[in-house]
Amino acid sequence: MADKMKKVMGSKAAKVEEELKRKTLKISKHTVEKGETLSDIALKYYKHATPPYWRIILEANKELLKGNERNVQTGMKLDIPALPDALRDQ
Repeated sequence: MADKMKKVMGSKAAKVEEELKRKTLKISKHTVEKGETLSDIALKYYKHATPPYWRIILEANKELLKGNERNVQTGMKLDIPALPDALRDQ
């Protein structure tokens, strides 16, 4: 019984770890050009410029941007993560 429980728990842990890796998967690196906003960048990579999309970029770069979308500066190199399933176009 204990062995079966370890297998089940190991399987669930592996699935969670896989999901976390996929969510943090970087699809690109973007160098910010003069005048660009996170909305502009989200539109380029995700084909959507609304807050759910640019916030993904903000979250992936929260240390560099200090958690504020207004801190985007020319020349910054931003990680562009893969979209979560909920935001992917079907």
